[in-house]
Amino acid sequence: MNDYYQTPWGPICWVGQPVVLWGSHGWMPCSQGRPPAGQALPVPSTEGKLIVCAEVLASGSLATPDRLEKSAWVLAGLKGFGVKEGHVQQDWLHLGKESVTIHDTKRWGTAEMRLTPTSADKPFAIEIIGRGTLLTAPRKQDGAPADSATPGIGPKAAQTVELPKQAGATRLVKYTLEGLPFDERLDLYLAFRVENLGRILVLGPEANGKSVAVKNVDTVMIRLPGDAAAGFIWSVQSVQGKAVETLGGVEYEDTSNPLGVALGGTFKTLLRVQQKGRATVTLECRRLSEEDKSAGKSFKVRLNVQSVAAKPAGEQTAESGAGSGKSRR
Repeated sequence: MNDYYQTPWGPICWVGQPVVLWGSHGWMPCSQGRPPAGQALPVPSTEGKLIVCAEVLASGSLATPDRLEKSAWVLAGLKGFGVKEGHVQQDWLHLGKESVTIHDTKRWGTAEMRLTPTSADKPFAIEIIGRGTLLTAPRKQDGAPADSATPGIGPKAAQTVELPKQAGATRLVKYTLEGLPFDERLDLYLAFRVENLGRILVLGPEANGKSVAVKNVDTVMIRLPGDAAAGFIWSVQSVQGKAVETLGGVEYEDTSNPLGVALGGTFKTLLRVQQKGRATVTLECRRLSEEDKSAGKSFKVRLNVQSVAAKPAGEQTAESGAGSGKSRR
């Protein structure tokens, strides 16, 4: 009783099946203005959703000796490009339609990547935008470029990396930023993997300030309303505890009416369930131009992970990235 699903229309609660023929029955909208009294339930329709995660590495030019890559498949890919060590520049993050900065300096310029929409029968497509050269496979032994090498075009080029829509699929490519004229180039290595989010527990504004039990789910999704066009952005301020870890930053989804007029939107962030225990997740909302000021709004939820979902037999999963430290920008 009173347990609920978080939906785009707000929380929908189970009120039971009374024997009388009148009044509330089954699933009903929760009382307006009051948070649901029960626990949030994992949404069945989101099971099996695939996402693409990415990691940015460099060789000795941007050394991070305290954050060396340890995953066997990533190291094997780097070895193919003639690199012995991978220095993590940005830890595993979740790719979406919003661009993520790979690198941004005056010396080597700016490069970004994002996930572009594709049909269900097509592979994932990761678009890399910048003044650089993409090499999707090591060069041949005779020194000639591999067939999949794509040269940079003009001041900025959009180049694409494809990845099968299959949980556990991985790929590592080399992206070289051209930099200033007559200056050395910067070699970056981008590792991609496909993850299955599994069972997802969706939380909304009603969970603010509450303690939520997390049982037999793989991922926790926090969805908060907002309007990026007005300049207000939600961001993850902190995750205290080892029970969950973030899967990238906060992604924004526009909401439009049938005429295409924007009606605000939703900010969402993903947290991967790691182990039993407790974790406190805090998000803050502020203007981009006022990052040094106090947040206008905040959201805090205490997650009590009581059990971890069992992996299906035979499921292929990629190894996790190197460490859990903060990304270097």
